[in-house]
Amino acid sequence: MPATGNTVAADYVYVMNFDAGKIRHMTKIWNDGHSLRQLGWA
Repeated sequence: MPATGNTVAADYVYVMNFDAGKIRHMTKIWNDGHSLRQLGWA
């Protein structure tokens, strides 16, 4: 799919699991459908 030239503004949050003071696992949570619509891809 060709680039649309559109930009995305999205809120997101990272959920982090720590073990002994270090990040053991990190997950990014965001609304991908909303972002894809802003880009004109959905």
